[in-house]
Amino acid sequence: MIWEQLISLLSIVSIFIALLVTGLCFSAYRTAAKRVHEREKRLPDATQFENLRIKIAETESLLQGYESEVQGARELIGFGKEIRGQIDELLSRRDGLRGEIAGIEKQVATLQREYNKKVGESVERLSVLDQNFMKAKRKAEREIEEHRDELKSSLRELEGEISRQKERVQQERRKQLYETQHEFDQQLTSLQIEFEHAKVGLQEKIDEANSLDQRLRELSTNVEQLQKSQSKLGGEVDGLKEQKLQLKQDIERLEKVWDRLLQQTGGGDDAERTSELWQPVIAPAEVAVKYSEEMCLEKVETYLKSCGLYFSRRMVYAFHTSLKVAEASPLAVLAGISGTGKSELPRRYAEAVGMNFLPLAVQPRWDSPQDMFGFFNYLENRFRATELGRALVQMDSHAGEAGRGWPSSIPDSHQNLSGQMLLVLLDEMNLARVEYYFSDFLSKLETRRGVDPNNPESRRKAELSLEIGRTGIGSPTMNVFVGPNVLFVGTMNEDETTQTLSDKVIDRSNLLRFGRPKTLSLENTGDTYARPSARLAASNWNDWLVPTEDMDHDRERTDEIIESLNEAMSIIRRPFAHRTSRAIRAYVANYPRIGEATFNCAMADQIEQKLLPKFRGLDPSDPEVRDALDRIRGVIEELEDAEFLEALRESRNGHQIAWSGVDRAIEGQAV
Repeated sequence: MIWEQLISLLSIVSIFIALLVTGLCFSAYRTAAKRVHEREKRLPDATQFENLRIKIAETESLLQGYESEVQGARELIGFGKEIRGQIDELLSRRDGLRGEIAGIEKQVATLQREYNKKVGESVERLSVLDQNFMKAKRKAEREIEEHRDELKSSLRELEGEISRQKERVQQERRKQLYETQHEFDQQLTSLQIEFEHAKVGLQEKIDEANSLDQRLRELSTNVEQLQKSQSKLGGEVDGLKEQKLQLKQDIERLEKVWDRLLQQTGGGDDAERTSELWQPVIAPAEVAVKYSEEMCLEKVETYLKSCGLYFSRRMVYAFHTSLKVAEASPLAVLAGISGTGKSELPRRYAEAVGMNFLPLAVQPRWDSPQDMFGFFNYLENRFRATELGRALVQMDSHAGEAGRGWPSSIPDSHQNLSGQMLLVLLDEMNLARVEYYFSDFLSKLETRRGVDPNNPESRRKAELSLEIGRTGIGSPTMNVFVGPNVLFVGTMNEDETTQTLSDKVIDRSNLLRFGRPKTLSLENTGDTYARPSARLAASNWNDWLVPTEDMDHDRERTDEIIESLNEAMSIIRRPFAHRTSRAIRAYVANYPRIGEATFNCAMADQIEQKLLPKFRGLDPSDPEVRDALDRIRGVIEELEDAEFLEALRESRNGHQIAWSGVDRAIEGQAV
């Protein structure tokens, strides 16, 4: 009886424990399901967790089975030991369910982290795209604003220049007319009176001569009578001879008066008015056999050393390349302190290569192109030509072509040398304002790139017009074409007596700076060496030129660096346009392909020659200037030019940037 009660009590306890375990399991399941459900709500992409829903459904089905088993346990309460086994099994399964729920929670946490990571990456990419868009927008707005300011500045500059030129021309004309009008009127009146008197006297003499001729004819028909009176008429015949001689002298004198009147009124033959242009400046010489560019550079280096002149190979190559790209940059400027060999380099280069050489000493009074080429003297009715004007006539490859104002018959003294090369040196070119005497001609040289030399109408845009007479009498102008066989170099001393170059001239030039020499050579630089006598053919020079379109694999890298440099220059509001970009590409394409690091040398040269001169006078502590220089320094570091980097660092040490070029090591000399 007691055992039955104990068994009944044990059954009741077992049922209670079973119900308690079942409730705990169900509660744990509901808690886990609720937690999973709440996490699902926080996830935006529920489709990723479809497998979790399936597992939860399976778990719910399993729990329903557990509840059926608990119901069976109520029915089989009498079997305590079996119930305990079932309870142990349920407990074991509960632990398994807890493990599965923990695994599910770990998967949910992992998916949550992946989701958060992807969301963060998407937000970060969106932020970067937004920043790039804003940067591009600001850059475009800045470029538009800068181009607008640049155009306005150029327009104002052109308007001012036109106004100044008009005023100067008007003043000169008024002054010249004022000074010569009175004298000319007096001379003209006097000459007209003299001419009228001479004309009347001439007509009287002509009538008298006709009368005498008639009388002589009559006398000739009466020879017999004249023979009889020969002694009587002998004196009369002698008198008539004297009168005839006097008449010839009068006629010659009147012809001179007539010629002088033609000159005073602007008449006369074109060849006579331009006679000075036909006097040769360059003596003819034998043309050399064609040779390679590499041989040319070897000859230049050897010849310079034989002259006692030492320049770095980078300087020689830079000068050579600057001459090759004359179509894009028509002027090479050599700047620096006095005595650094700026004038000697082009002279000796021309001698070594075989170019004709013409030095011109620029005067402080130069203020118009007439000072370079010559001018028409209205009083003398003659064109006063300079050496440069005469040399350009010799180098014109279209000499004598109809419709250009040239004489119909070119004088025999003219010697055409258009098949050779001419190097013109404007020594100390900044003693006068370069914009006054050279700017118009520089524009003509730049125009050559867009014309067809074989088409007279197209070529006329780039031709130089020389005023050789008065309008309406003969040919008032004579056109001269300055072709690619004429190269221009200018030297510039940088001191207080000289003028600075404008951005217009710098943009159309390659500016090579000569630094202070690190060693002073004491070798003799006299004319004790043999000079090459043969001349370089223009066709040989043209063979060395490389069109930009024929650039090799460096084209893409060149464009990338040009874009980076333009962005840097835009920071200081000095961006460059297509002209400068085209000039840089031409320089890189034509740099001698000799040795290694050819591209790096060429690109570094262009940064030194075209961009850094625009920083002169700026404050290196200014944030924008500092930013621009840092970007340019980054490009130079990519080009691996240590000497350039050192020169750039030194130029930033003062209160203002003082760019004086790069002191390159000279091969064969200690530095």
